[in-house]
Amino acid sequence: MSDTTDLANVGGNGLTHLAKRLTEARIEDRDRELIARVIADLLASGEERTRLLGQVDRLRAELVEMRDRVQQLETERAQLTLERDAYLRAIYGLLPPPESPFTEEELSTLIHSGLSFDDIFKDLDN
Repeated sequence: MSDTTDLANVGGNGLTHLAKRLTEARIEDRDRELIARVIADLLASGEERTRLLGQVDRLRAELVEMRDRVQQLETERAQLTLERDAYLRAIYGLLPPPESPFTEEELSTLIHSGLSFDDIFKDLDN
């Protein structure tokens, strides 16, 4: 099997096997330095991946907490709306009914007398 095929077939635990094969093979010093840098970069990227996965897990937990808080606030808002409406009904219940400047008979007479709305509004303004 060629070296490139071996490299292509390296899996998750194959990195250790590959490192062992590379250290056992006859390699020039400049190639050893290159291999050492590649292995260091691979290990660093693995640590970075682990760090990022931890950060993703932490952010997911925060998202769950925030969604719970939003639900709690929506429930609280609904309760406060019910309270507000009850207070408004109580206040309106204590107020006297609004008085109309005309009785029903006067309004009926104005409407049936053939006056236009403009004339009625002028009378209301006066």
